[in-house]
Amino acid sequence: MDSNPIKSCKHLKLIVWICVIAVLLACSVTFNTAPPTPTSAVPILPLVPTIGILSTSTQYPTYTAYPTFTLSLPTQTPYPTYTNFPVATSKPEISPTVDKNVSFIEVKRSTNSFACAGSITVTARIDNPAAVYYIDFFWRMEDANHVEKTEYKDHNMDFDGGDTYKITISGSMVPNPKHWASAWFAYQLVIDNKVEYIHSNYYSDVAFTPCP
Repeated sequence: MDSNPIKSCKHLKLIVWICVIAVLLACSVTFNTAPPTPTSAVPILPLVPTIGILSTSTQYPTYTAYPTFTLSLPTQTPYPTYTNFPVATSKPEISPTVDKNVSFIEVKRSTNSFACAGSITVTARIDNPAAVYYIDFFWRMEDANHVEKTEYKDHNMDFDGGDTYKITISGSMVPNPKHWASAWFAYQLVIDNKVEYIHSNYYSDVAFTPCP
């Protein structure tokens, strides 16, 4: 050991300064050194969350495009085309036009009076039988003063050949015969030729005798 105190003191100070300088150098290296650059890569998150409430969300459904419909109209059957119209080979025979002019030649009766048990026959002759469709015979009862009258009754006259028509009316055909204490049997003839009606004279002079 060095016995010189002054020399030992100097050695001690030198050691202290060396230590201080070493500490300062160490601090300078620490402060000037930049922090290390992280080497770990940034994690890439998945596109679809897998944690939490979003992980249970149902994805929106994918809709298939609507089908395209092709409109097809029904096929119409064309109308037949006629190339040749039927032609009559011969003309039908045309019957000559019937003359419709007709009138009464005469009207006569079998009696001027009859009773409920009797009858009367009326006969008519016409000038153009071909024009007659039918002859209608109208008749009714009238009181003695020609005031009270029954409704008309009518019957078709029977064709009697040639130009003659006739009809027979019996007393039993008279409505309520006992009512007519003094009465007249009245009648009129009407020709129908399908064009017009031709009337005979009106006759109301046949006496009717009531039943007892």
